[in-house]
This record gives sequence, structure tokens and C-alpha cells, in this order.
Amino acid sequence: MQKIDKLIPIYREQKAYTIFYDREHHKFYKFQHQEFYAILILIIYSLAILGGIYLANEIFLYFSFAGNVVIMFLLTCIGIVIIGSYFVAKMYYRSFYAQKPREIFLNRESMETYARKGIQQYRVSIYAGGGLSVLMALISFILTLVFARLDFLVLGGLGITNTFHLLFIKPFTTQKILKQMVHNEINDS
Repeated sequence: MQKIDKLIPIYREQKAYTIFYDREHHKFYKFQHQEFYAILILIIYSLAILGGIYLANEIFLYFSFAGNVVIMFLLTCIGIVIIGSYFVAKMYYRSFYAQKPREIFLNRESMETYARKGIQQYRVSIYAGGGLSVLMALISFILTLVFARLDFLVLGGLGITNTFHLLFIKPFTTQKILKQMVHNEINDS
């Protein structure tokens, strides 16, 4: 069985499964979704950020009189959230899919259909989802610095987590594979 980190997602059926392509072995795999565990990870992460913010606010009161120290403290908190978001996104990505994939065989017609639908999904997730995630994270981090309030880090953490998650699907490789499938450059299984 291949590790999910090495596979390229090409098509997602909303609440059921995702089809991945293995470039090394030229095979397709279907992974069932396990949304419950993935959502549970995000909830726990959000609660951890909230708890961290509560503790950080207590510490923040002691430093509120020193301007440079406040900025360094806020930047440190943002850094911690970004690093934590990376690891949470990785856990989320790995837990979203069942660990027992099923190899599937696609004929030329179904491969092209999945590729065309996959390209549409890719565009929406990268341009809309990725754009909104990055924008939400940046605005949240800027608001944290401008208003010297850590509350905004929850939205920033979730935004940057989604951005990392999108990077784990290897967007440029996914786009390349999907185009190859449409142009019949990937052989039938």
C-alpha cells in the first residue's frame, strides 16, 4: 500500500471518497472519507488555540507597558500558530482518508470524466478556497498586530491550516496530472 503523502488526488466525490493517482506505479486508488476524525482534529485544535489565547492574554497583561516586547510577543504567538497549523493540517490530511485504499481500474472514458471534474474541483479549491484561506489568515494576523489582541489568531490559525492542507494535495502536480489525463497522456489502467 502506498502512503497517502506520495499520492496525487485527482477527484473527490463530496462525502464519499477521493481518487488518487500513484505516479510511480501508474495506478489509481480510492480512499473512503473519514470526515468525523478530521473535523474532530480541527475542533480540538480550535479549542487549543482558544486555551492558548486565554493563557497568552494572562501573560500579555504583564508586558502591556513595553511596546517592542508586545510586538515580539504577538509575533511569537503568530509563529506558534503557524507552526501548529502545519502539523494540524498534516494530521487532518492523513486522518481524512481511510487507511485501507482500494485499487481501482479506469477506462479511458471514466478517466477523462474524472479528470475534467477534477480540474473544476481543483480550480474551486485552489482559487476560491486557497485565496479565501490566505486572505483570512493574513487579515487575522494583521488585526492581531494592529489591535494587539490575540483573539484574531483563531481565525488566522484555521485559515493557515486550510492553506497548508491545500499545499499537501500538491496543487501544481495535481494540475499537471489532470491535464495529462484529459490529453490521453496517462495510459488506461
